[in-house]
Amino acid sequence: MPDLGKSKRIWTFISFITFILFGLAALLHQYWINIFVIIFGLLIKYYGSNVLFTKGKERRKYLKQKLIEARVISIKKQK
Repeated sequence: MPDLGKSKRIWTFISFITFILFGLAALLHQYWINIFVIIFGLLIKYYGSNVLFTKGKERRKYLKQKLIEARVISIKKQK
């Protein structure tokens, strides 16, 4: 059985449920439901974003390296 924290399907499902809850809260004017939306959003941000957005993260890392090599941006050295 795969680790549920690393399953892209689980995090996609949670993201979809979060979006549905947000839409229902706005449609029904039951704004207290947004408490759950915030909780799910934070869970996705801190635990699911590495699983959901790996390609984008790798792409940003690649582009940053290319910009550093082209001297468009520089990295400040910490003391």
